[in-house]
Amino acid sequence: PKGWFKKMMQIMESDEKIGGIWGVAVPADQFHYQYVKKMAQINKTNLLEFLRRNGERRGMLHDTLIRLKPVKGIKIPRFLHVMEDHYIRIWIESKGFKWIATSKAYCLHILGIRNKLRDSFMDAYYGWLLGVYPPSWFLKHYFFWFLKLLYLRIRTKSPTILRMEFQKELGFLLAFIKILKNEKTNLKI
Repeated sequence: PKGWFKKMMQIMESDEKIGGIWGVAVPADQFHYQYVKKMAQINKTNLLEFLRRNGERRGMLHDTLIRLKPVKGIKIPRFLHVMEDHYIRIWIESKGFKWIATSKAYCLHILGIRNKLRDSFMDAYYGWLLGVYPPSWFLKHYFFWFLKLLYLRIRTKSPTILRMEFQKELGFLLAFIKILKNEKTNLKI
């Protein structure tokens, strides 16, 4: 959107220790947009703030401005094609720089209908290994998943949103089972 770079540069220039700034990614397709809008309502906040909070927990690269100095020499593991963005965030922070999530700048993010089961499995599994999702997140997540599905069913009346959410939750559950079996991979920063 117009003015994105100027807004991001103002934040970047305000502190030389900022290594990366992520602006919120507003879903461009109706299904994901409807979903995050309803999730913002559940969390009693506006859409941009809800998206910013999610981006604050996890490093993402769409709509991101990164300072060159903290990423010099980075080597992203070849197998890490999900959570590679958070790996970059951790790398930047390990060099003494900050990672900022802001709602002052945003992009329209085209997600499309992908393989939610596979994507959510990999997101949860590598998110666990990188420390994005601690045990308390998994427990809270599964304590409320049925209520969330019921809420989405009532508020959206969209079979597509329900199917996407169910596949996402199933992927998270399969990742959690793999984590409990203590099946790990080599992942070091």
